[in-house]
Amino acid sequence: MTTEETKEMFVGIDTSKNDHQVSFLNQTKVKDDLKIGNDRSGFEELTEKLNSYKDNGYRIKVACEPTGHYWENLGRHLKEKDFTVEIVNPYHTSCYKELLDNSPQKDDKKDSRIISQLLKDERTLNNNLPEKPYAELRELTHLREDLLEDRNRLKNKLHKWLDRHFPEYPKLFSDVFGTTCLGLLKEYGGPEGIKEVDIKELSEKVYSLSRGQLGLDRARRIKNKAAETIGKRIAPTAAKVKLDHLLSRITTLLERINQIEKLIKKHLNQLEESRYLKSIPGVGWWGAAVFLGEVGDPTKMDKAKAVVKLAGLNLYRKQSGQSKSGLSITRRGRSLLRKVAYQLAVASLDDNREFTDYYQQKVDRGKEKQNALVALSAKVLRVMYGVVKNGETYTPLEKRNLN
Repeated sequence: MTTEETKEMFVGIDTSKNDHQVSFLNQTKVKDDLKIGNDRSGFEELTEKLNSYKDNGYRIKVACEPTGHYWENLGRHLKEKDFTVEIVNPYHTSCYKELLDNSPQKDDKKDSRIISQLLKDERTLNNNLPEKPYAELRELTHLREDLLEDRNRLKNKLHKWLDRHFPEYPKLFSDVFGTTCLGLLKEYGGPEGIKEVDIKELSEKVYSLSRGQLGLDRARRIKNKAAETIGKRIAPTAAKVKLDHLLSRITTLLERINQIEKLIKKHLNQLEESRYLKSIPGVGWWGAAVFLGEVGDPTKMDKAKAVVKLAGLNLYRKQSGQSKSGLSITRRGRSLLRKVAYQLAVASLDDNREFTDYYQQKVDRGKEKQNALVALSAKVLRVMYGVVKNGETYTPLEKRNLN
C-alpha cells in the first residue's frame, strides 16, 4: 500500500514541434492535464507545476515519447532541474491506445495519458541522452554520416555526368573521388580539355597528383580515351558549367568531411575509454567514436546485453500454437550503433582471431553466413563494453588462453 510519504506522480509528456501535452497521473486517476509551449516559458511552467507536486509530498516520475528530436531539449531541461526522465516506445503507445477506450482515436491528451500509464506500469526505457563529452561525439558522428550520404549522392551525379560526356574515364581509375581523377577534371574540364593538352604537361600533372604513382603511360591512355570518347559533345559549354558546379560542391564537401573527422578524433582522444576501444583489432577511431557517442558513458550500463539491446541486436521470435518463427533481431534502438557494429564484424574477420573463431563456430553449427555476422556484431559490442567497463586494453584470445 502506498503511504502518504511515498505517494507518486506519473507525468506523461507527448512532445511535438510547437507544444507539448502533459498529463499527471497518481496511483488511481489522472489528476491534471497541461499544454505547454516548446519554449523557455513553457519549460518553466512545467517545472513550476512539477515542483508544486513535489512540495506536496509526491515523488515525481517523468516519461516522454521520443517523437523525433522534439523531446530532447525538454528532457535535458528537466534533467538540469533534477527530474529523471525516461522514454516510452512509440510502438507501445500505439498498441495501448485501443485498450484505453476501445477506440483507435488519436489526440495529444490521450497520448500523454497513455504515456503516464505506461510509466506507472514500468513500461519505460532509459532516455540515453549523453552528457559531455559523449554528446559531442554523437552529434559529430551523426553529422559525418549525413555528409557521407551527401558524398554518395554527389558521386552518383558525377558518374552520371561521366556516363554522358566521358564514359571511358572512370575505367582508368579505381575511384572517381580519388585525388588524381578529380584533379584532372578540375584542371582540364573533361575530354575536350584533356584532348588538347600537351602530353608532357598531362604526364607531369598525373605524376604530381598521384604523388609519383602514375606517369607517362597513364597520361597517354587518358589522352587517347579523351580523343576517341563516345560521350556527347552537342552542348560543351553547358557540360563544362555543370561539371565545374559539381566539382565545386564535391571539393567543399570533402573538405568539410575532413574537418569533421579531425574534430571527432580530437574529442575522442580526450576520453580514456577510446584507448581501450582502439586496442581491439579492427575497431579504429570511427568504431570507438560511434560506440561512445551512441552509448554515452558505458560504465552506467549494468550489463553488456544492455548495449546489445540499445543497438537493436537483441533476438526475438514469434510463436503461436504450432507455428514458431526463427530468431530475428528487434532492430529497435540506435541504428548507427547497429550499422557500425555490423561493419566492425565484417572487417574484424581478417584481423581478430577471437571474432573469426566465433563466426566460424556459428557457421559450423548451421547458421547462414549473414546470421553469423549479425551474431558476431553483438559479440563485438560485448567485447567493446567489456574493455571499457574493466578499464583495460584488449588481450588477444591466444594470450588469454596462455594465461
